[in-house]
Amino acid sequence: MRQLKLTGCAYSLKGPKNSDEVLKKIEEIKEELEAKIEQKLIERDLIRYKNQLGFCHTYWGIKAEILKNEYGIKWLSPAECNPLEKYD
Repeated sequence: MRQLKLTGCAYSLKGPKNSDEVLKKIEEIKEELEAKIEQKLIERDLIRYKNQLGFCHTYWGIKAEILKNEYGIKWLSPAECNPLEKYD
């Protein structure tokens, strides 16, 4: 498989992946995490954009922020894992 060299890390054309350990931990805290994401969206007055194009990027950004800051988890969004795909 062809490899791309970006900032010192090797990525396949599909991109990096979240580990099974990360995905398992997220599944364990799913309900709590969803509530925290929703709360942040409300606090930042972003919830009103929920049904608009591109909202997934806002949602994923807040999800990554909460996972990193509150749980110490480095999570990669679908856009990061699939750099050749477009998301709305």
